[in-house]
Amino acid sequence: MISKLNHYQFFYISIIAIVGTAIAFLLWLQATEYVSPLVVNVATATEPLTSVLVSVPLFGLVLTPLSIFAMVLVVICVIFLSRNEE
Repeated sequence: MISKLNHYQFFYISIIAIVGTAIAFLLWLQATEYVSPLVVNVATATEPLTSVLVSVPLFGLVLTPLSIFAMVLVVICVIFLSRNEE
């Protein structure tokens, strides 16, 4: 059963979402000063793949043939991306 959020819960969830997103984005911007554009592009391209692979053991995500096909496409795109940058 889903309960309604009170004002405090909504406030805390909003703060976590806004501050967590802002801090993560600012850290990402700082990291781009220290690594090459190729590393940034590969990390950006593989982030959805990483989140899926972490979700399998943590949340019991079941991979379907379509999701496996999508992961293969991401890997192929990363390979093409890294070959073009060299």
